[in-house]
Amino acid sequence: MKRRDAFPAVGELVVGTITTVNPYSAGVRLEEYDRFGMIHISEVSSRWVRDIREFTKENQRCVCKVIKVDEEQGHINLSLKRVSKEEYDRKMSDYKSEEKAEKILEDLGKEFGKNLDQMYADVGYLLQDNFGSLFKAFKIALKDKKLLVKKGLDEKYADAIAAASADIFQESEVEIKCKLTLTSSKPDGLLSIKKALTEAGKEGVEIRYISAPIYMMKMTGTDPKKTEKKIKAVADSITTSIEKNGGEASYEFVY
Repeated sequence: MKRRDAFPAVGELVVGTITTVNPYSAGVRLEEYDRFGMIHISEVSSRWVRDIREFTKENQRCVCKVIKVDEEQGHINLSLKRVSKEEYDRKMSDYKSEEKAEKILEDLGKEFGKNLDQMYADVGYLLQDNFGSLFKAFKIALKDKKLLVKKGLDEKYADAIAAASADIFQESEVEIKCKLTLTSSKPDGLLSIKKALTEAGKEGVEIRYISAPIYMMKMTGTDPKKTEKKIKAVADSITTSIEKNGGEASYEFVY
């Protein structure tokens, strides 16, 4: 990835590659900056560290938190132990997304007869400064390319980015299925089941009768977790309604 000639901020998460391992420290090349940092043995792990090589190895990719920056001396102190698993996963995901966006920028450069350095000078740095990352800017271009132009980007580049984003970031739908088992021995039991299913249909789910007492419910969406959460809420509502009217209800997801 193209490295910036700047310093990271204190508290920032950075992706790095360990280049050297000494008895009491490890040297790290920052992948997003044209800089090197250092991890002291005390910042390697919250556990007692007898041998730093148990936790760090040369050429190991890592996510660190910046804990001190001395621009005058060019020193950057880093920490491994202050990075949670959630922070590690999120940062690595963001980094991979930015790598993907940079590849798009490089490919667009070929259309304009420019190399990656020239595209960063004309496009990349402006987008990073205004939107935080290339990836975020490209996602915004997918919805409204004029926002990029308002920040000073040449319209020809905004058009090209919007077109490329439409092809690459096209969201695909997922389908989540849930099998319902619904029974009621009450005189109006069938009516209460129909009523519960009718109400559920208003929430954007599709319900199909399989055979007594089985029904199949499905919902589509672009976000698997949100879609599953929503269909679960509908299934909970159905079971609550039927059990409230003296029936029995259960459900399970079908994968």
